[in-house]
Amino acid sequence: MIPITKLHQVPIPAMDINPSTVAGNIKVIETFLSRCGLGDSLAAKIAENGIVDMSDMVSITHGDLGCFEKVLSALKRRSVEFTELERLQFVVFVLGLFHTKMAAADAIWRILMPSKEGRHIEDSIFQKLVRKLRPNQWGKIQSTPKFRDQHELISEVGTVLRLDIWRVEVAKRGYPTIEAWAASKPGLTEICEIADILASRYVAGEGIKIWKLRAEAQSVHDEEHENVLLVHQYLLLYEELSYAFNAGDIGRVETLFPAWISLFRSTGKHKYCNRVLQFMHQLYFVYPPGLRRAIRYNILVNPTGKAHHFRAADWVIELLNLYIKDVYGGEGSNYTKERVLVESPIVLVFRNCHSNFERNFKLKGLSTAHAKKDMKETFKEIQIYLKNEDVNEGKPNRQTKFHVGDLIPKGTALISDDAAAKQLEAMAKLQATSSVGLEGGASANAEMGGDQTATNGETIGDLEEEGYWEQWGSLTAEDLSTEGIL
Repeated sequence: MIPITKLHQVPIPAMDINPSTVAGNIKVIETFLSRCGLGDSLAAKIAENGIVDMSDMVSITHGDLGCFEKVLSALKRRSVEFTELERLQFVVFVLGLFHTKMAAADAIWRILMPSKEGRHIEDSIFQKLVRKLRPNQWGKIQSTPKFRDQHELISEVGTVLRLDIWRVEVAKRGYPTIEAWAASKPGLTEICEIADILASRYVAGEGIKIWKLRAEAQSVHDEEHENVLLVHQYLLLYEELSYAFNAGDIGRVETLFPAWISLFRSTGKHKYCNRVLQFMHQLYFVYPPGLRRAIRYNILVNPTGKAHHFRAADWVIELLNLYIKDVYGGEGSNYTKERVLVESPIVLVFRNCHSNFERNFKLKGLSTAHAKKDMKETFKEIQIYLKNEDVNEGKPNRQTKFHVGDLIPKGTALISDDAAAKQLEAMAKLQATSSVGLEGGASANAEMGGDQTATNGETIGDLEEEGYWEQWGSLTAEDLSTEGIL
């Protein structure tokens, strides 16, 4: 758990640099260093303006997936340079958790609303509940949903489904409604007991194997109920990820990454699968304990200093971009690139001035925070619908046209196949180069009369430099399971 400490941030001037290229990202890093007074030992000796030598330091850098890939390319491009600063050796890139959360929401969308054909069938319980929750926005949500729409609907659909399984379970204890059970004032022990039962009997996972249920005869198993079990699993994974982010519980975040890595792989989000896997590999096997601790304590920040108000570092970057380019960027003829660049370092001053006006003059409704929606009546109507449909209770021989895939085992299997394929490829290349090297070494020894040490092919060191032994492809599924990654 990250300690609750209010974030102190100082924006530096915005840069007129195109970050869509590797060269642009290198220039951004170099400009950032110069504006912050950082450099290497040579620059610190020559300059007289207090440049800090960071040759033996690291800089934890945050960004989205595109930035991650370009920085990795920059590190490879600069790897042949002479000094640590020119090699960008100090850059330790951390994948932005806000963009990872957006990718998780999109993965849920791909699973539960996968195609136009599936949306037209409208035979998924998730689709039915989304239509009931947003009847006037259905067209927009099924075509081009925004992240906020996805985030809110995942939370709301999960809430109504979980309220229904509470109703089902307390009904078995003699209470007709949840309200009647709540009126009995149950103790914490009873609440936790029921919660444990719900997690083990109504959610796909350790207690319920979907492949076993789907292997039963058609007259026995319930296809709609099987779909709901998987929907509970996916929505709870997202809810737990979101809760862990807000609580600053980085340990819980790391325990959730393996499941999301598998979901990213099975839903076609290969880049996020590879990069999150690479980040976990570096965090567990590459970085020393001190750097590992620094990353875990800085990957989430708390702008307000309040409990459950942690945000990802890349979220703060996006918020500053919003302030710089939109909120305080000017209007009309004042909205120019030059003005945006000049005033970018003082956007937080503008923000504090506006906040002071709101507080001192008791102005209401001017906050940019999204107000919580009152969904009580909507939830009541949906609870009646779910009670009539009995989706959380199994009914033999109930069929549906829409089948939710059991994608976590599938993603794990695909990752294992990818790792095995990479390992075989590396072994084949090593075998080929070794045979060439032995032939060349034998001929050289015949002429020189020395030991067979000369080779004409690549060595294991060459393969290590090319990354064959540093990538996940060199590890098997058993290795990953042993280290707690899968």
